Amino acid sequence: MARWLLEAKPKGVLEPLDPTPVVRLAGGLTQRWRTVNGKVHVQVIYPDNRIEWYQLVEEA
Repeated sequence: MARWLLEAKPKGVLEPLDPTPVVRLAGGLTQRWRTVNGKVHVQVIYPDNRIEWYQLVEEA
């Protein structure tokens, strides 16, 4: 069975174009995701309004 990891993306690599609806998570986190060229990118918004992008990658 494949395992999936979130890999941090450098700042400024992705800008939200047409993100999915916002999902509120425990601890005040918010997330949305989108696919770009078949890859899943996850945007996480932290309680201090910091925004980080991650890419979902399959563990080797």
